[in-house]
Amino acid sequence: MSDFYSNEFIEKINLFCSKNNTTQPIFSYDLNRTHNNNVVLLQKETGFTLSLKMELQDETLLITNFGFVDNKQLEAKSLAIYDAATIEMMMQGLDILFHMGEDLDVDGVKLVLDKEEVACLSSFTCFFHLLPYQGHKVAMLLPLGQAAYDNFVHKTEHIHTKIQHALWQRQKEDQFLKNYLQKRQTNQLFLMNTPEPEDCSVFVGENILAFPCKNSKEKHI
Repeated sequence: MSDFYSNEFIEKINLFCSKNNTTQPIFSYDLNRTHNNNVVLLQKETGFTLSLKMELQDETLLITNFGFVDNKQLEAKSLAIYDAATIEMMMQGLDILFHMGEDLDVDGVKLVLDKEEVACLSSFTCFFHLLPYQGHKVAMLLPLGQAAYDNFVHKTEHIHTKIQHALWQRQKEDQFLKNYLQKRQTNQLFLMNTPEPEDCSVFVGENILAFPCKNSKEKHI
């Protein structure tokens, strides 16, 4: 893999994302370059990470790993926060791919991933073109350009608004969520050492947004 980006490049992408994010995120993020030339997106409040292994292939940015690591302790404490964090993490990851592709001046971003990795993107397949299978891997192309990015921003803003509305509704039944929304501090890992609230039930009414992921049990927000 060619070392085509530096720590300065990562800092530039971080700056681009913070300036161009028209929707105020629920969580805060940091993007870092690792020793093996992967880039890792960290969701600071939850500890969730998204690892991206990439290389340049002709005029395309090739992603060969889209490794999402969540926090099952948070899932047990508040499924509503867990689902919101997972969905926003995927949107933030795609936003970074758009910015990286633009800065590298490539024609598109090609993802060649295991089925388990693709499952975490199944709610966002509308942004991709499905390509022929490459062995046992699923191949998808994320088109770039202003029109593609405008479509991404429009649709993800709509999703983000639904997430925010759902969270504020569910705090009535989820005391853990209520505590976070009213007392949250950005850039700090939360909920890990907080005592269990008296009522930790989660609202399970009409689905607002389904998010299938690698976990076998279905999650809804």
